[in-house]
Amino acid sequence: MESRVRSLEARRLHAAGMALRAGSSGSEALLHDGAWSLQLLHREVIDCIARYLSGAMSRRELHRKTVKLIRERRPQSGQPDMLPPAMTALGLAALLSAPSLSLDGQELDRCLRYVLSAIGCRRPLPVGKLLRSVADSSGQLDLSVQETPCALHDESAIEILVQWADLAIDAPVAGFRLIPLSIFTRDFFRDTVLGGDDHTTDLSRYHRENDKAPSLREKYPELTESLPFQYYVDESGLSEIVLDTRHLGWGEQFQAARLFALYSGLECAALEGIPLLKRC
Repeated sequence: MESRVRSLEARRLHAAGMALRAGSSGSEALLHDGAWSLQLLHREVIDCIARYLSGAMSRRELHRKTVKLIRERRPQSGQPDMLPPAMTALGLAALLSAPSLSLDGQELDRCLRYVLSAIGCRRPLPVGKLLRSVADSSGQLDLSVQETPCALHDESAIEILVQWADLAIDAPVAGFRLIPLSIFTRDFFRDTVLGGDDHTTDLSRYHRENDKAPSLREKYPELTESLPFQYYVDESGLSEIVLDTRHLGWGEQFQAARLFALYSGLECAALEGIPLLKRC
């Protein structure tokens, strides 16, 4: 099973970070495997953003450099070649600096300072805050459902049960998709995420006290009438939503995208062109 299923840590790097639209088979690895290499790449991302903020690098150069680093990583490798927060920071920097995004210089600087502060202090990235800037600049944040590499067949019902899904923000000019949200069914979350064979992932983020669902229901009482859910944020600031359902159809995917918009404060966002909130 690809990406999100084969290895949780590889899944988080490949899918929860970003999926390259163009393959990178011709690219060479930046550094050798190992903790030291991970730290060096983490440092390289910090240095790249810091150089732009110091005036030593132009916006265009920043964008080219971040896209180059994205393409030079090894998304198909069984071992991570970059820490997940660094990979997410890299994707956000590439998205924010894209020529197609009319983000003014002051706002770009402000956003990148948020990124630099979070990754430098090993705090989750403020993904929602940064995506609000993208939405304000472009008029609307457009999310799309990514193709699921593998689904489970219920032979008795003769149907394909979609167990997980990724929602992405497309950046056509850069050639990559940033994936800020993943959705799991309750069975997939229990059996594969929590009960899988991968012992390299820290599961402490899934403790009950880290669930954002209670605070969301308190802030938006109408959510108590929707499908029961759990809402977690990983060490990179990316969202993972667990829905109490056996199958992720369009309705379930739309509900999860709406939860993401509410949690992130995105007043104007859409899934496959359909507005998620009435205010949009």
